[in-house]
Amino acid sequence: MGAADRYSSEALTRFAVKLLQTAGVDDVPAEAVARTLVEGDLLGHDTHGLALLAPYVKEIENGTTDFLRQADWLGDACRSNPPRPGYDAVRMPGDRALSRRKEQLCDCIMLHPTIPPMLAECAQRYGMQFPAPLEN
Repeated sequence: MGAADRYSSEALTRFAVKLLQTAGVDDVPAEAVARTLVEGDLLGHDTHGLALLAPYVKEIENGTTDFLRQADWLGDACRSNPPRPGYDAVRMPGDRALSRRKEQLCDCIMLHPTIPPMLAECAQRYGMQFPAPLEN
């Protein structure tokens, strides 16, 4: 695994959602957190992307409830607002940038080489497998 390994953003999002759910997070916050972390990587913010997933899971495993409370609050706060006039849904921060960035990256993410092994180890504790990198 080298510095240039690319991963499908869809596969990473599904992986993150499933890992969070398996660790005990409800569906809605798991999806919101997973999307936000993948969005961070898509926007080039390695420190605010999937690098945070394993520490979040560790917090959940240790019984820390701050993570769940914050995730619930974020999802509830965003979705409790009515859509703006002329829009059919509430958009999460960064949705437009995420769609543009996804197109630019051909739907792939280049992860820092330390992140996949960390997430693979975390996934293994739950009987899961980290997604394989895309072929170049």
